[in-house]
Amino acid sequence: MDSPNSTAADTRLTTRASILLPLPLAGTYDYLVPDGMILQAGDYVVVPLGTRERIGVVWGPGGDALPAARLKAIRDKCDAPPMPADLRAFIDWVAAYTIQPPGAVLRMAMRVPAALTPPTPVTAFRASHNLPARMTAARQRVLDVVQATEAPLTAAEIARKAQVSNAV
Repeated sequence: MDSPNSTAADTRLTTRASILLPLPLAGTYDYLVPDGMILQAGDYVVVPLGTRERIGVVWGPGGDALPAARLKAIRDKCDAPPMPADLRAFIDWVAAYTIQPPGAVLRMAMRVPAALTPPTPVTAFRASHNLPARMTAARQRVLDVVQATEAPLTAAEIARKAQVSNAV
């Protein structure tokens, strides 16, 4: 395995990658790099582990101990800057110094995994010129709220401002 201090140019991975997961496991796990995905040490990736998916960090190139048929493929590369080499070296040092698995130390460094996941899309509404055939008083209040606001509103915001249920 390359040291965490190697440069990005000499650690481009295209076939196998050694992934450290933020779990108290003995070490890294090897995964296959999908065709077209180019990784470097420090990249955050989504990998399958049992029946779940986990975010881990590329720690270096994978080994050849296991046949490729037994390895699972990396699912996705997170859209985030890679973990710096000095932080990876520090994680290894702390793990060795405290006699803890490196994954347990990585977990402390990745305390906010939601920062690596894309935001959930929000559905918002704005007024159109197509009016419903039946205009009830509640629908009129909803239409008044939507037309009075230039910015799109979520269904919950519209219902709260118009004082109607979400069903309207």
